[in-house]
Amino acid sequence: MQFASYLEDLQPYIDDGVIDTTKWLEGSLDAGRINDKLVGLVLGTNALAMGVNTAVLEEVLEKVGETIDDSTWDWVEYERIARVIFEETGIQTHPATQIRHILESLAIQNGSSLFADNGSSLGFTQGDATFNALKTYLEMELRLMEDGILYDDLDDAFRPMDGEPFSNGLTWNAIFWNNQIESHQTAAGDSHQLELRMLPSIDGDGFPGIYLRSSMYISMAATSQNKELAASFINFLINDIDANHILQGERGIPVPSDVRADLSSRVSAGMRDAFDYIERIEDVASPGTNYPARASDVEGMLREVVEKILLGETSLDDGLQEIMTRSSQILTQ
Repeated sequence: MQFASYLEDLQPYIDDGVIDTTKWLEGSLDAGRINDKLVGLVLGTNALAMGVNTAVLEEVLEKVGETIDDSTWDWVEYERIARVIFEETGIQTHPATQIRHILESLAIQNGSSLFADNGSSLGFTQGDATFNALKTYLEMELRLMEDGILYDDLDDAFRPMDGEPFSNGLTWNAIFWNNQIESHQTAAGDSHQLELRMLPSIDGDGFPGIYLRSSMYISMAATSQNKELAASFINFLINDIDANHILQGERGIPVPSDVRADLSSRVSAGMRDAFDYIERIEDVASPGTNYPARASDVEGMLREVVEKILLGETSLDDGLQEIMTRSSQILTQ
């Protein structure tokens, strides 16, 4: 990417000990590399999670003698649970508003990626394992929609948190970034207790394709007049305990393990759940990656097409073809 030429390579400052990354999660540095140049360090990290209404989920499953283990559940079990909850309470299931990130999870589980390395196409092809996993996932969503189980006011599902169906108890679940749990809980108030679970996997093998997303990078301009001081300041923001007491994880969960451990004991209960989630998924999460410049345009297109599929405005096969065709068009512009 051309902008990388304007940024200083931070690796020499790590090698010299000016920036300390010895307590970082394995692979976290790679998220800031472009063409073998370390152009940014992650200030915070997030991961996709399944938010659940604990009371609804646990009370219904206990009533019908069901249990779930979110470290091993798959999408088949997820659909079964959604049906049980609807039959017992009438509470619906949240639709796939985070489809780009769900698709990325499916791709990781199949050993591929959402985008090709050169950024000019998706990282999978029509008819391969990831494509078929997406088709299977959307077939499930369609079944839930047809049976009245999926929340079908899709405009409502895209609203801010205080008007969103999950926060208002209209759905038992929603998929979002782990650090958003506090905002959802604030919107829900005392009427709903919300918690985080891992996403279901394809095969129930404990590998749900969760990945660590970089919430913000800190970089140094290649034209900096005092690079040693700039590197020291970056180290301060990342590693200093007092600095992170001020930030309070607002830019994502801190990467250094000692900072994360200290801060988790100081934040609110909602944010503590977000911290605990990162700790829990460390062994199964993939490191974050860089995305092509038009990744957000692909995300918007995916939401648009999936909404048409769920509302019956296009067939599943036609919608999938549109996703493949339009993705290539967007990424090669």
